Amino acid sequence: MSEAAAPPKKSKLIWVVLFLVLLLFGGAGAAAYYFLVVQAPDETEEVSEEEVVPPALYFELRPAFVVNLSGPDSSRFLQVEVDLMARDQAVLNAIQAHNPAIRNALLLLFGSQRAADLQTREGKEALQRNVLDSINDILASREEGLAVEEIYFSSFVMQ
Repeated sequence: MSEAAAPPKKSKLIWVVLFLVLLLFGGAGAAAYYFLVVQAPDETEEVSEEEVVPPALYFELRPAFVVNLSGPDSSRFLQVEVDLMARDQAVLNAIQAHNPAIRNALLLLFGSQRAADLQTREGKEALQRNVLDSINDILASREEGLAVEEIYFSSFVMQ
């Protein structure tokens, strides 16, 4: 009987080892699932929230602005077309609603420029910043929290 009793002990030992190996692989699989699948959406959600940028929306201030430039040579004039960019339709609606005030402020701003200042790229870029500031000042005084992101000169003629 001792010979017959030995095989069941070996058989039990094999089953216990097999069970422990399966338990080990199951734990490793569960850990891998947790760290790769369960944790991954949190990381991708954070990245996707940072990467989601609303599309650019544009508004053309037409007709073009035409003004006499200030300075000793008052026979010079400036014709400029301005396009605005925002990422919220509410900003474009506010621009449309306050278009007369915006156009007035820009006409006064353009008319106060000197031709010599606008002949360089730096001068044009400074004017761009001033236009953006003027528009955003008007929006801030009339519409809380709305602002234009960028402005572009789509046409700039000085004679």
